[in-house]
Amino acid sequence: MAELAECRDLRADDEPGAGWFAWGTWLVMSVAAFGFVLRFGPIVPFYDDFAIVPALVGEQPVTPSYLWSQHFEHRVPLPRLVLLGAYRLANDDFRAGMVAVVACLSILAAGVMVALRAARGRWSYVDAWFPILLLNWGHHNNMLWSWQIAFGLSTLLAVGAGALIASRAGSVRSGTLIGLGAVLVLLPLCAASGLVMVPPLAAWMIGLGLVRLRSGTAGGWTAIAAAVPGVLVTIGYFVGYERPPQIDRAPGIGAVVRTGLQFLAIGFGPIAGDAWRLGGAVVLILSAATTVLLGLTAWRNREERARALGMLAVLAGFGILAASLAWGRSGTNDRGGLEPRYVTLAAQIPCLAGLAWARFGPRVSGRLVLMVLFAGSLVLLWPNTEIGLEQGRQRRIDSEAVVADLRLGLPPFAIAARHTGFLHSSHDDLGKGLPLLVEANRGVFRGARPNPPFQEVPVGPPERFSLARWEPQTGTIEATGVDPWATFELPERTFVAGIRIRYDLENGPATSARFKLQWKRSNQDRFPEDQQYQQWTLPVGPDREMVVWIAEPIDSFRLQPDNQPSRYRIEEMVLLVPEGQDGF
Repeated sequence: MAELAECRDLRADDEPGAGWFAWGTWLVMSVAAFGFVLRFGPIVPFYDDFAIVPALVGEQPVTPSYLWSQHFEHRVPLPRLVLLGAYRLANDDFRAGMVAVVACLSILAAGVMVALRAARGRWSYVDAWFPILLLNWGHHNNMLWSWQIAFGLSTLLAVGAGALIASRAGSVRSGTLIGLGAVLVLLPLCAASGLVMVPPLAAWMIGLGLVRLRSGTAGGWTAIAAAVPGVLVTIGYFVGYERPPQIDRAPGIGAVVRTGLQFLAIGFGPIAGDAWRLGGAVVLILSAATTVLLGLTAWRNREERARALGMLAVLAGFGILAASLAWGRSGTNDRGGLEPRYVTLAAQIPCLAGLAWARFGPRVSGRLVLMVLFAGSLVLLWPNTEIGLEQGRQRRIDSEAVVADLRLGLPPFAIAARHTGFLHSSHDDLGKGLPLLVEANRGVFRGARPNPPFQEVPVGPPERFSLARWEPQTGTIEATGVDPWATFELPERTFVAGIRIRYDLENGPATSARFKLQWKRSNQDRFPEDQQYQQWTLPVGPDREMVVWIAEPIDSFRLQPDNQPSRYRIEEMVLLVPEGQDGF
């Protein structure tokens, strides 16, 4: 009765029209996000989208082992299933996954608002901040990339867990615990971004169960039983797990801190990357203040203790996510934490903090925190929208250029050569995925021209070197300095579809190489910048193979096996020359 009276009092303080304003904002942001995808979403696969092409066209059977197999450091069975289903429903339109990403964010924004309304018993104008944070076009790299459904699903589940915990007052009921148990099972199925959320949430549920069993309160075994399946799936994640060789190790604690601050800042949108030190510090302060708030609530308010600790567990999961990403990506470059695809993951932290302050904060300070966050997001909304609009237009232009070349009759090898950088950075992935789509006659590839048969022409030894030497007995290029080169001359100008290389590469402790291959014709004095292929995460080790697609007549090419001292043994190097034709 006291709880109902409190709810009636809160409803009496409802801000006039606040509910209409919040839902109106959600509707506008959702419609704008869906429209953004339909207008600018590429209708061809993009980067990691190619990983699902074999299963999409039937080349790869959709078995449990396939669904559970690693994609770099991730296991993504749930995103794979969602994408395969979405593509089938959308008749192989690659925007289907993008629509699913926006749907996840839209549902989450609505769910957080509903949870707050249920917990407080009233609406507030600042509730409109959640759809602005989660649905602005600063999320463009995830909204316009089907594969990012993995981030969309993990964000929906992780922040959704916080909203579920916060949605009621008093004791955590069995229905909530069962729902959280389902979330724990699904999170590890959505990539590493979901996996890291399980340990703190499971620890909280098991701890809650033990406390209830000790005190004789109902629901103890329910809490423990609900947590166990998610823990087992998480343990299973690491059975047979292999560390991807493309991930370079962290160079030092300074780089880790820098990358972590960058990641925290970009949650406010890509525009925040221009001032990542300030943005990262703001999120750190907000997170620390939220931790204190939840800790004090758990200490002082016995009735809300379990829910406050549950929210703290979710926040701890986001802390593990930020730390893991900072450690794993600090070896990439000086801006490793500012990748546009991290906007959605990083936005989870201020989103949960705002939810915690709105739910548990004192009346004045809780509203003040949300007002500051709301005002800040409004200030950043247009700059983030401009960035998203610019990137969306470019992605659409690039997508239409691919479709135009397909309509002109260019075969897959020429598409791969012309559109590297947009479709994928790896010629190997393009060389496998594009022919499969053409052969399967799927989507925009329906009626496209297949690759011709290739004649394999062996390549002779290199003729010139820079910071390298040639060992003819072993076929090894030994690089002795930074940016080494070996130049190969062809007997005559030849139209080359591509160059296939089987190699062994050793470069000391590094886990990947920065490979580059350039080509030119004899009437060109230098190797042009637009006639090159770079693969800066080339796998090292024995018995490797790669293909570089060129699709041009050339007289010579030069190869940089790595940008540092290394040993590059060429097992086989052949030109792939289209049979019976000069060019296309």
